[in-house]
Amino acid sequence: MDDIPRRDFLGYSRVAAISLIGPVGYGFDVEAAPQDERPAMTMQTSTETNKRLAREYYLVLDKDGPDAGGDYVAPNFQYYGANHTGFDGLTPDERGRAFYRAFPDFTHVILEQIAEGDIVVERIRYFATHMDTFMGIPGTGRKITFTGIDWVRFENGKAVERWGVADELDLRRQLLGLPDPHLTQTNKALAREYYEVIDQYGPMSGGAFSAPHSHYYGANHTGFVDTYPGSRGVAFYTAFPDFTHVILEQVAEGDYVVERIRYYATHKGPFMNIPATGRRITFTGIDWVRFVDGRSVERWGVADELDVRRQLLGEPDPRPAGGNGTL
Repeated sequence: MDDIPRRDFLGYSRVAAISLIGPVGYGFDVEAAPQDERPAMTMQTSTETNKRLAREYYLVLDKDGPDAGGDYVAPNFQYYGANHTGFDGLTPDERGRAFYRAFPDFTHVILEQIAEGDIVVERIRYFATHMDTFMGIPGTGRKITFTGIDWVRFENGKAVERWGVADELDLRRQLLGLPDPHLTQTNKALAREYYEVIDQYGPMSGGAFSAPHSHYYGANHTGFVDTYPGSRGVAFYTAFPDFTHVILEQVAEGDYVVERIRYYATHKGPFMNIPATGRRITFTGIDWVRFVDGRSVERWGVADELDVRRQLLGEPDPRPAGGNGTL
């Protein structure tokens, strides 16, 4: 278990929860929302505040493990969900610790949240490495990913009820090493979700979708010549803080997904050695991604960077009306 460390991150997209077993433990320690900076809760807690609290709760669990997160949960909290863990006879706290022994790097990515009144519902993708017995299956070391939905009710800034449903049949399939009968559709979904997450939460938030030693192959005409890829990503989002991806089309075969993408952004910082202009730009590109065990391991990207440069310089579009051609 020691070689699968817990991982810190920026933003609220990579989060860990225990949707299969319910929350456990008490305590609070999260850099994203120190206790003295958390807003005072009232009887009229807003839906947006409840969404934020739901994200922070998972962030705490991902950072500190199953004994954290109690400050987000009311004393009378109730969890409703099937227990197919194989941890029969254990208390919720004991099940939580056993779960994290089985999946010490258990991580969730919130894909989408909807709130109404005191209810927050979240669509989540889970990532983990199977290191100890779960569902009666001894640790295999396999990388797994599956999806689920959480439904949480809040009162006065605390979660009081939670209903969790996850695709445990797909989880079991992966633990047993059985092939995915819908591999291309799974990989297409992962490719879409990656861009949904980084568009919501920024460039450091999509790490759970990539293998630890994933590689990106693409030209670097950014002007950030002295930085490594991670730093270039941060510098890129400094130049284009509202950078957005719109997937126009996907095709998939085997481990590969290829996507035609249109990009939208506002030029707010230096890029291609051009100072910020405030101009709105749009251009197109194609990504070619290879997946292994639900993580991207290689990515090739090509974009119409000459058109980007033209727009940053304020030059007219030489193409017919409609411009901003599509690759």
